[in-house]
Amino acid sequence: MEALKYKGLKITNTNHNKWYVYYVLVTPDGKGEKRKEEGKTYQISLNTQELKENPKLRNTNAIKLLRLVEADLESGVDPKFHNEIVDQRNRLKLIEAQKKEDAKISIDEGIEILRSEKGWINPHPIKQHASNVIPTFLKNSFKKYLIQIKKDDDLRKVNRMDIVNYIEENFNRSADVKKSTNRGRWKEKGWSASTCIIQRTRISLLFNTLINLGLVEENPTTNVKVKKDSEKKEKAENDIDDLEAWSQDERRIWFDELSKSTDLIDVTFLASSALIYYAFIRKSELLRIKVGNIDFQNEVIRLKGDLTKSARKYKKNETILIEMNDELLAILKRYIDLKFPNGHSVNDYLFFQYTSDLAYNYGTYTKHYEKIRARFEGKYLQRRLFANKNQYALKHTGAIALYHYLEKTDKSPAEIQRIIQNHCRHSDWGETERYLRDKCKITIKEKKEKFSF
Repeated sequence: MEALKYKGLKITNTNHNKWYVYYVLVTPDGKGEKRKEEGKTYQISLNTQELKENPKLRNTNAIKLLRLVEADLESGVDPKFHNEIVDQRNRLKLIEAQKKEDAKISIDEGIEILRSEKGWINPHPIKQHASNVIPTFLKNSFKKYLIQIKKDDDLRKVNRMDIVNYIEENFNRSADVKKSTNRGRWKEKGWSASTCIIQRTRISLLFNTLINLGLVEENPTTNVKVKKDSEKKEKAENDIDDLEAWSQDERRIWFDELSKSTDLIDVTFLASSALIYYAFIRKSELLRIKVGNIDFQNEVIRLKGDLTKSARKYKKNETILIEMNDELLAILKRYIDLKFPNGHSVNDYLFFQYTSDLAYNYGTYTKHYEKIRARFEGKYLQRRLFANKNQYALKHTGAIALYHYLEKTDKSPAEIQRIIQNHCRHSDWGETERYLRDKCKITIKEKKEKFSF
């Protein structure tokens, strides 16, 4: 709206100490209409007895009223009709908000629209495969991702970076993530480049269908590039052993400070760090552990052979027992009390972000860890602690601490190495010897004895 013409805008008062904002409104025919605004229209008081006794507050209110009147005049609103216009604008905002709410398209609605538009509800035999595979993918994979980023209720909110991150996470996902199907359990490896292209095309089909119906404006898959298989970032299981061990100072500070926090993400990373440090739990195992795997009564972690690292060494139904010390038990009990205030079931994932039936996403988990690590690095910058430290390297720090603890006992070097071998779940003696020498910088030497015979 065009600004109204006015002049003489100022704060003034009468001989009876009555304050108001004065201005002259210039009408279209060039005449001047004198106006006084005492604040009632704007719900601002200037002339109460309390304000008369408080000149400073009275002056503040007067300046505020002056600015509101000026803002209306400059925006083309006659201050005399301020309330009516504000009410009208609020009604329009509510109508617009309701229109936006009504225009929402959830992922479930989008899938049903796609099925209807493509003739997949009662499909022709030629369309049978697509009618099953594409909606199933959108519901079982893409929908779960949208739930994680809180955009499953409105596909219009999905943008290009959401699709980039979704494809990137699946492209680089560790090869040991497991899912259930009606036909049993199967391993789902990170997507290949060709699989990424196929899934991107399926998502694109969904959005193009909605665009053609005028339900969404943009296709977020546009210009989303897929990397080559050679560009994968995922690491092999043994690559984790190449990480630099934490110092005992870093380990102590990390555990001490996180143990004082009640923030659920801090508590989560204290518990996961404790599992890595005390129980030597690996990355491939950590986010797949369920509450039912933790046996507090017998103080052990029970892992099925196909859940553990190097699963080929174990039979599918074989159970691996990992003992828990008092420190780990205390941390896990506190974590479960805070994370599951309303109770839990044996099938709940131990580590999750939103719902306990959906494990923590590897990509999101890593982002949260990096945020905490950066916080610690910034706090201890002068001591040069926590720089580029990988959480899974706490395993090496734990192995070093365990070695030095056992060294103080009456156990022989061979017994010490055997204990560490069992705790690390190494295949053989040589693997443990190499691990201690190359990763932990420890060489176990048998004591030499002289014999006279």
